[in-house]
Amino acid sequence: MKLRAIFTIFTLTMLPAVLVTALPGCAAFAASLPAIIAAIIDGAQVLDAIEKFVNAYFVTHPDPVAQAKVNEAMVKCRSALNIALRSAQGAKNVDEQKVDQAFNDFKAAYLELITLCRPYGVRPSGNAKLQASPTALEVPEPLIITRGMR
Repeated sequence: MKLRAIFTIFTLTMLPAVLVTALPGCAAFAASLPAIIAAIIDGAQVLDAIEKFVNAYFVTHPDPVAQAKVNEAMVKCRSALNIALRSAQGAKNVDEQKVDQAFNDFKAAYLELITLCRPYGVRPSGNAKLQASPTALEVPEPLIITRGMR
């Protein structure tokens, strides 16, 4: 088990260096990996907050059809984040175009999700804070959208 932990830490520490030396054309991309990973994590956290809030709404206001639509939009968002993460991970398989496309797919899916969730009290906030009340949830735009990643 210790060997696995050491290997994992070593791999995560060395990934940018390997990308820069093994794939010289990817130096700029490798340098942006921490920001890409942070944006993916941020997007997932925003989605988690929306999902918890909307699920609580549907407990008190059951609507299986609307809930299924929201769940489908949530799956699209999470799928795009997953593709971005997997496209950015492997040193041999780094594909900037796939990451960019996944970010664009996430933005489209996220905007669809926000539109679907507005009637249930979810709306974008004007600042970077997540704010909740019993009837409303204000969410910051994920970093992928606000920072125009890459």
